[in-house]
Amino acid sequence: MSYQFNPPNKVYHATLFKHFESIQNNVLIENLEITYNADFGRGFYTTTNKIQAVQRARDIQKKFTKPGEKVTKQNRGIIISFDLNQDLLYTLGKYRYKVFDSINEDWARFIVKNRLWNSKVGLSHSYYWTYGGMADGSSLMRLCKMYYEGRLNLNDLLYGFDEDGEYQNGIQPFRNNYNQLVFHKEHFANQVLLNPQYDLYRERNVIKQKG
Repeated sequence: MSYQFNPPNKVYHATLFKHFESIQNNVLIENLEITYNADFGRGFYTTTNKIQAVQRARDIQKKFTKPGEKVTKQNRGIIISFDLNQDLLYTLGKYRYKVFDSINEDWARFIVKNRLWNSKVGLSHSYYWTYGGMADGSSLMRLCKMYYEGRLNLNDLLYGFDEDGEYQNGIQPFRNNYNQLVFHKEHFANQVLLNPQYDLYRERNVIKQKG
């Protein structure tokens, strides 16, 4: 049987060193105190693209280190790799997961819904896992609000529009090969994501991965 998304052996998650022990013991998702208005809703975000994870670890480390300060061990960026239980992903019924195999209208509407959803009340959907492209966040919330308020139609949202005589991009993928494999159910995530191991972020990792 062929699938829209053929899962790899490993996936990656970027975070700080201080969170590794917690993740190693149990991936936590269903915490009512967590608000996570991200592309695919509240969940544990991984990627199949290690370069993406390395660069995300760099950005997180930078965010939690003041300019001129030495990076502490606890605030070191890390890249956690997981062995992925591939067989388990598709044992679910077809309405329990969602794969966006292209940047299309369905993908754009789903992102708007999740970005504007009050994640404190839970998920906006019932999927156990979702997979698809990562959206560029530079003007994403503005576009989502404009579409929700009826100031953009779906075509404008996805393909761009004219505003005061200037062309504005619609929702764009962050990069064409950047992706998100997101787990939304805690018990399922802990069955699928196995053997967590971490690497510390180092600048040479980015250079090496780019080469």
